[in-house]
Amino acid sequence: MAMYVIKDLCNGCRVCLKKCQYNGIQIIDNKAQIGPECTYCKLCIEACPKSAIKLEGSEEQAYDNSGDIWVYLERNEQNDLESSALEIVSKMKQLNQNPDRKISGIIIGSTLNEEEKRVLSRAGADHVYQISIPRMEYSSISYSSLLEEACKQKKPLLFLFSATEIGRDLAPRLATLLETGLTADCTELSFDLGTGLLVQTRPAFSGDLMASIICPKHRPQMATIRPHSFKNENKGISLNLVCENLEMKDLIPSAVLDSIQIIARNPIQSEYPLIEDQKIVISIGRGIGCSENVKMIEAFARSINAGLGCSRPIVDAGWLPAELQVGMSGKSIGPKLYIALGISGSVQHLVGIQSAEYIIAVNRDENAPIFKVAQLGMVGDIKDILPEIKKLIFKDGSG
Repeated sequence: MAMYVIKDLCNGCRVCLKKCQYNGIQIIDNKAQIGPECTYCKLCIEACPKSAIKLEGSEEQAYDNSGDIWVYLERNEQNDLESSALEIVSKMKQLNQNPDRKISGIIIGSTLNEEEKRVLSRAGADHVYQISIPRMEYSSISYSSLLEEACKQKKPLLFLFSATEIGRDLAPRLATLLETGLTADCTELSFDLGTGLLVQTRPAFSGDLMASIICPKHRPQMATIRPHSFKNENKGISLNLVCENLEMKDLIPSAVLDSIQIIARNPIQSEYPLIEDQKIVISIGRGIGCSENVKMIEAFARSINAGLGCSRPIVDAGWLPAELQVGMSGKSIGPKLYIALGISGSVQHLVGIQSAEYIIAVNRDENAPIFKVAQLGMVGDIKDILPEIKKLIFKDGSG
């Protein structure tokens, strides 16, 4: 495949030169010329008003869209299915327009019990692959080898992981073994209507822009998805889930299984509770005025049993730690109630709360963008409004 210019059509208008982001085009003798820096992004082809730039072989390209959609089912420390995996299943159920394409979960270790099967089915899964192995402890080497063999046997179209600690470790190892691409930490997924390819959207350049990425040449298309980016919205009647056991006990020798051993687990210690686990989160932005107000809001959050979050300027100012940052370059959360205090509502922040069930926004600026997504907006000083919010939360005396 090669990029070339039809000299008779090119008039040297320099539109392609301005469009190219990689210095891959030069104008020589009033004609465009493709240089070695070209990345075949095809932006110049789309921009050329004379259709003078062509990509040899692109017209014959056919996309292989056969295969099913796989979602890796991970268990948390309580041995329950990670809710973020169910969120991905639910999202793909909404996006999938091919009735012949199954949405399959795949799990390693203990098989699903009847309640887990019902939950997975209600989220939108049609099928589940179960790989039972004697050793329950997670091992990146053995797990990636097992999943590699499963992919070679069943040839999925997509393989999606939640961007948890395990997902971020396992997915890139598997992508390397399968020699395919991987888009990490996505916040949105969609299908391109023309090609049927998965469009994987993630923050780039420290959250200053969103990049949409496709993987046209290699299969499966793989991505990790930030937890709480989607809602588990498919909660209808539980259907019969087809379970298939994949026997691979002899695939990996016991010596390989035991080549890595976990000596100890030392959780990160923090004075703040994990905001991902909170039903109510109060988040603060620079609109709160000064650092002295942080302690006041922190005390208020404790009084209503809420978690504490913040926007990026608060972290940059050193008022709160980065672990509490909500947004594109922070965490995505899905609390039942999200209270935004002094947060303007930039796109970068809203990405992190798109799964919140109910949003209350407090801001002195009545034109703040946060009011467009909030179910309840209040204009005024936070010191005056916080007591009123507490009354709303506890108005029935039930909390």
